[in-house]
Amino acid sequence: MCFSDVEGPIRNHTSFEMYIDPEMWETIKPRLKSTDLSSQHKYTMTASTWTNEFVNYFRQNCTEAMKGCKLYFKQHKVNEPFNPDKAQYYVYTTPNCRREGCKMQYHFGLTYKPKINEGARFIVR
Repeated sequence: MCFSDVEGPIRNHTSFEMYIDPEMWETIKPRLKSTDLSSQHKYTMTASTWTNEFVNYFRQNCTEAMKGCKLYFKQHKVNEPFNPDKAQYYVYTTPNCRREGCKMQYHFGLTYKPKINEGARFIVR
């Protein structure tokens, strides 16, 4: 089935995990973007790379009905240094579906900071 063959809005959302392998995580993981100490969000992921990969991994792991969603990522948040007592997620983003008639908003969250040579397991809800 082609992704565009799934029609209509998503009616039943299912939460799932999305695993990004260590090699890809190394490519898209957050990097320092600003040395400005007053900046709240000094770390970011490269826009075109991480968004494309998130869509690919989303489609590999989601239910058949959700494969028709056309995800649009507006922004993401990186909590670095990560302290689980202060923030629920190390990386968090909320893409919307751009397909006509579908108003789904997804929440992608990474609850830990992966170690070197470790993949990332995002919770998608």
